[in-house]
Amino acid sequence: MIDYKKVYRVYQNNNFGNDLFGLFDTAKVSAYFDPAYQKDLENKHKELFPRRKKINLANIPDSELELIKNKWMGRARAYYTKRCHQRKLLGSVLDANCENVDMTPAESMSVMRSSNTSTYASQGFGAHKYARSALNSDYRILSDAGFTVEVTESESGRVTYFSLMANATDYQLDALRRLDNGSLLEWAVRCWKSGTNPKVYNPFLPDGIFDESMAIAMGNKK
Repeated sequence: MIDYKKVYRVYQNNNFGNDLFGLFDTAKVSAYFDPAYQKDLENKHKELFPRRKKINLANIPDSELELIKNKWMGRARAYYTKRCHQRKLLGSVLDANCENVDMTPAESMSVMRSSNTSTYASQGFGAHKYARSALNSDYRILSDAGFTVEVTESESGRVTYFSLMANATDYQLDALRRLDNGSLLEWAVRCWKSGTNPKVYNPFLPDGIFDESMAIAMGNKK
C-alpha cells in the first residue's frame, strides 16, 4: 500500500501552474527547470545596471526578457511536459488509492480552504454570498464523511475572509474529493439552489449543463 500522504505532497509540489510561461515568472525567481536560466537573468541585470549592487529582476525590460525566454523556450517546454506527465501519473496513483486513506479525524481543527470577497468583487453586493458559497462543496464532502466542519469569518479593511475549518488533513480532503461521485450537473444545481450562478465559479461550464441545471433548480425539470 502506498503512503498516500507522501504521494499527495509530491503531487502538490508538481503543481506550478497550467501555464508554460509561468516557468518564466521572474517574481518567483524561477529556477524550476534550469538554474542557468536564473543566471542568465542575473547577468542581464548586471549588464543593464552595472552600478546596482542589488539585483531586481523586475527591472529588466520586457524586450530583453523576451530574448532570454526565447533562448530557453525549448528546454522549458520539455521540462513543462515532463512535469505535467509526472503530475498526471501521480494523480492516477492517488485516484487508485483514495479508498484506502485512513479517515480518522485529527485532534485539532485546521484550515482546509479559504475564500474572500475580493475574488468575487465583480458580483457587487453578491460578493459576500459568492465567497462564502465557494466553500460549500468541500463543506459538504467533509461533513458527509463525519468530520466536524465550520466556516469562520473575519474582515480586513473592506475585504471579508472565510475559512473552512475541519478536524481533517489536506490529504484526507483530497481523497474525499476523488471519492465524491457527484456530477458536474449536480454541482451546478447546488450552486443555483444556494443563490449563485455556477458560471461565476466555472466560466467554461457547458451551456447544456448550465441550462439544464437552472431548469432543475427552478423545478421545471426533474
